[in-house]
Amino acid sequence: EKATAIAKPKRQARVAFKLIVNLPREGSLGSVVDNLRKLGNARSSAFNSVGGGEPGVLTTLRGVLRCGHLEAPFRSPDEFMCEYWDAMNVDLGTGVEEYKQCMACYDLGQHIFHVEFTHQLAMASTMLRLQERYECPNDELRGRCFSVPEYKAWERQKDPA
Repeated sequence: EKATAIAKPKRQARVAFKLIVNLPREGSLGSVVDNLRKLGNARSSAFNSVGGGEPGVLTTLRGVLRCGHLEAPFRSPDEFMCEYWDAMNVDLGTGVEEYKQCMACYDLGQHIFHVEFTHQLAMASTMLRLQERYECPNDELRGRCFSVPEYKAWERQKDPA
């Protein structure tokens, strides 16, 4: 049986965004700046986490997002987190083995499998194309192999910001 080669995702153009930070009290700026610096130093792996949950870089970014609100082009903080996650994994060259560390698969018998993930973004990035291949309402995507950028372009066209 021949192994299927898995192509590494290609680096996409950077998406500029604006984060408006609301500082509830004097001295809060230092905390936000410290958190942003932590993001800039995240180099070793997108999957480094404490206790097997969401990677620390994502937890840090969520903390920064709680201090403000995003302006265009993102429709929500969740969309921003997904875009950041995808870009970070491409930049770091995240491979299949690292994704496999975030999941456990159990054979329940009769061709039924139960897959558990350590965090939501690992699940979403792993299962998106499998689910949408069968359930996507777009006739051009459903039933065929497509790239994540193709899906995102369709999603943004369907539901613009």
